[in-house]
Amino acid sequence: MERILVPIRQAIPDPLLNAVRVPYHFGWALLGNLIYRFPARKLKIVGITGTKGKSTTSYLAAKVLEAGGFKTGLISGVMIKVGPEETRNRTSLTTLGRLANPRLLRRMVKAGCTHVVVEVTSHALNQFRVWGVPFETAVFTNFSQEHLELHGNSMANYRAAKGKLFRKLRRAEQSTSIVNGDDKEAPYFLEFFADTKYVYGTKPEIRDVHPLARTVVAEDVKLKPDGTTFTVRNEETVRVASHLAGGFNVSNALAAVSVGLAYGVKPKDVARGIGSVPSVPGRVERIEAGQPFSIIVDFAHTPDSYRTVLTALREITPGRLITVFGAYGNRDMRKFPGIGKVNAEFADHMILTEDDPGTDDPDMLTGLLVKGIKQAKGGKGKGAAGRYEIEMDRRKAIRLAFKQAKKDDTVAILGKGGQLVMRYGTGNEPWDDSKIAAEEWKKLVRNK
Repeated sequence: MERILVPIRQAIPDPLLNAVRVPYHFGWALLGNLIYRFPARKLKIVGITGTKGKSTTSYLAAKVLEAGGFKTGLISGVMIKVGPEETRNRTSLTTLGRLANPRLLRRMVKAGCTHVVVEVTSHALNQFRVWGVPFETAVFTNFSQEHLELHGNSMANYRAAKGKLFRKLRRAEQSTSIVNGDDKEAPYFLEFFADTKYVYGTKPEIRDVHPLARTVVAEDVKLKPDGTTFTVRNEETVRVASHLAGGFNVSNALAAVSVGLAYGVKPKDVARGIGSVPSVPGRVERIEAGQPFSIIVDFAHTPDSYRTVLTALREITPGRLITVFGAYGNRDMRKFPGIGKVNAEFADHMILTEDDPGTDDPDMLTGLLVKGIKQAKGGKGKGAAGRYEIEMDRRKAIRLAFKQAKKDDTVAILGKGGQLVMRYGTGNEPWDDSKIAAEEWKKLVRNK
């Protein structure tokens, strides 16, 4: 069906498409649900939105529900899961399209899934990609500047778009909202109606965020290079051991814990579900190829997400921190100087390269990063802030970083994460940072 419909869409002139954008998107969504007979109505659907942490939280939540005995499905930017079958998301979309979503949900119904976790972007909500999905649980991870070019360059519009997921809860028979109490936007998302509300976080003050919400608090947090441990305090107390490093992953885990508790999963099974995840592709993913230093692949793509990841890596890196990163095209460019500046503050050495240039000039994009690097004053790295070089071929840039790395160093390959394509012009070419990193290290070993 899509082989027929997509060419029709491509044949529509952009001015005409812009003039009928809302009915156009709605029409495809309606058609998709009619073709696949509104499959979401037969499933319990959890929607997860926010600026950062959606993919990790979605995967953890699916595993927690699975540990509770439910046959689960997952639709995220990294992974597609239908019961025990897991495959990588090979599209460039975090939330699938208006035809692909109902088709996949129909497949989950046929496979006997009862609960499905869906990663929901603000863009998807505005484009009706999850129209016809009766979400009964909505999760908010956090909020910071991102994709403003898609929301009239307005943070208020961006926040309101994410709020659409919570607005959908009014249609559920029994609705649940789960909100990160550590985020300053928590009160906004807690204003939306829900039969049951959860607030999670790492600070004791979250108990005061909403008087009627159930609280899920992490205490006695222990951060290690190979993961984290913490105690979850709710009505019951359970110790959780996660293989995911970084304090931000404690927050992601708490969101998933809250999903499990909301669906009656026993605390010991919740902990087992979190502990069953060795890593999430492209999310602070450790690459083990026999090298004497650490290789990390992550999807950081905003100044805030870079700061979060680099703060965590700085804490667990005894040696130098080397970053490989770029600026991606056809997006809000105002963030790129900030990305360069944050890297200069944390990294000992930086290698600037390509990252989905699309139709934009890669040299222009790199220039925005350099502008930010030159604004940095001092830094937390062992080298002087501002030490960088440029290698626009991303594969060569990764190889260059490995040549410079020594024992106890960390090479962080940032920006693309688990994405499996690189955008050049208006087309895509296969790409996988994790696979290429392992390949390049093995080549270096062979050529020594």
